[in-house]
Amino acid sequence: MFNNEDLENEFTEEHDELEQIMKSNEIKGVYHDVVDQLVRANFKNIEVNGIDIERMKLINLNNTQLIDTLEFMLSWFVETEEYEKCTILQKYLTDLKEA
Repeated sequence: MFNNEDLENEFTEEHDELEQIMKSNEIKGVYHDVVDQLVRANFKNIEVNGIDIERMKLINLNNTQLIDTLEFMLSWFVETEEYEKCTILQKYLTDLKEA
């Protein structure tokens, strides 16, 4: 049979689990917000300044990291259903991959 101490321990364990789940969800929300802000800041920079692919070719710059970043941004905007941004990013990706 359960005594008060057993019930208290069980309640405390369940409460601790619930707190951990809530903290985890809060962290996921903050992560999502930070990533969203970074992706949008990168996109705004690309929208304003463009990407000089010709210059990248001239200085023989490795574009692998840029391609990875653009692909991440593309998938982000697909997820948020912002397809006009996807069109712009896809054009740069195509040009970079052909360079």
